Amino acid sequence: MHRTLIFAGDYPDPSVLRVGDRWFCVHSSMEWSPGLLVWESTDLVTWRPLGSALTAYDGDVWAPDLVHHAGEFLIFYRSSRGTRVVTARDPAGPWSVPTDVGVGWIDPSHVVGDDGQRWMHVSDGYVTRLSEDGRTAIGDPQRTIEPWPIPPAPPHEGVCLEGPKLFKHQGWWHYLAAQGGTAGPATSHMVVHARGPSPVGPWTWSPCNPVIRTLSRDETWWSVGHGTACTGPDGRWWMVVHGYRRGFHTLGRQTLLVPVRWNAEGWLEEDDRALPTQVAAAIEPQFEDHFDGPALGVTWRSWRGGATFRLDGGLRLVGGGHGLHDTSPLTIIPGHTAYEIETELDYPPAGCLAGLCLFYNAEAYYGIAADHRGVMLVERPPATPWPCPLPTGVRRLALRIRNDQHEVTSWYALDGGPWTPLHATCELSGFHHNVFRGFLSLRVGVFAAGGEGRFHHFRYRPLSAHTGG
Repeated sequence: MHRTLIFAGDYPDPSVLRVGDRWFCVHSSMEWSPGLLVWESTDLVTWRPLGSALTAYDGDVWAPDLVHHAGEFLIFYRSSRGTRVVTARDPAGPWSVPTDVGVGWIDPSHVVGDDGQRWMHVSDGYVTRLSEDGRTAIGDPQRTIEPWPIPPAPPHEGVCLEGPKLFKHQGWWHYLAAQGGTAGPATSHMVVHARGPSPVGPWTWSPCNPVIRTLSRDETWWSVGHGTACTGPDGRWWMVVHGYRRGFHTLGRQTLLVPVRWNAEGWLEEDDRALPTQVAAAIEPQFEDHFDGPALGVTWRSWRGGATFRLDGGLRLVGGGHGLHDTSPLTIIPGHTAYEIETELDYPPAGCLAGLCLFYNAEAYYGIAADHRGVMLVERPPATPWPCPLPTGVRRLALRIRNDQHEVTSWYALDGGPWTPLHATCELSGFHHNVFRGFLSLRVGVFAAGGEGRFHHFRYRPLSAHTGG
């Protein structure tokens, strides 16, 4: 099996769209803002970010569907605020403000029939008619397909018919969906396939199901599923899916490219051919930011959109609360199993705690930071910080965290001096969905609480060339 990493790190629920000789992709942004970062590719392998479709926080955003119809790009998605849609004439934006479609369930998917009628498929096999402009549901959803009967072995998390994706090929309408549960056992997730004479069925499940699945926990990629099928530059078919790397659920669900083919009976099957080109991960091998541009780069994200900042000779990050549990860090997505992060900042003013962090959510985090008491580790409750007092007159502080395959150590340096280790380590392999829920990942970045942290530099550096793949 050839399952090739194309987005290293937490890029879940990929939706891929081909328009001419370009491909566009968008992922779930979950509780991070700006949301729905749109990517562009000319080969289905290497990608560049265009910008975010959601510039303001719109809740917990899941399972988008990126489509193009009548000259308009649309992204349908489910958030904690409802089933939503944003639109644009150019995938680089600007995008409209979100509007509510008015349909329940999750994982919306848009399709247009041969007669021009627009439909929205959602989870659990339901479908509803859409208005002519595609922005409003008409009537109540009706069930169009029952879940595929999953065999009891290997184990799975549940039925969970989700993430429908529809397209037409060789006179048939094809229905792809995820089943089995997104996390849980290694063999939970999968891609299943049905076809029918219309975009609302009736549907017949493929005898080749599941098309894609992790069959054993001995495999590199676990919980592989949630697929979008499309043709590549050579006209062959591919499926873009997500999966967890074995042993590294902390990196989240990463985006993979899988070769597929049509068999003689017209059903999709996984293929065994390899990619013809070398793969480059979506995240750069090394990321560095001196905060000297007019705006933050597109890779930075704020927890629940709560960060307040400005760029003024550096990053001026203003945080409320008292610590990482009640403030909003600014983070990027790591794509490696071992890495270091560093920052340089002014010594925080009275009342402010500022520093570096590894952040899953407000219950699961780790950091090294400073306040008027000195330098300390910041860990999730009930851990109590033990400050290391510093000499008076310190003006600048450098901080470093190394995450070496879940084993975490920290250092600090004063006013350009040598690195001093904090003599405490931590093991963070449990900071993932199966423990803390939320379908998130362990992200890296900077934070401030109780005042303004003034950061001059941030660097993410892999410890080896080994990525999440």
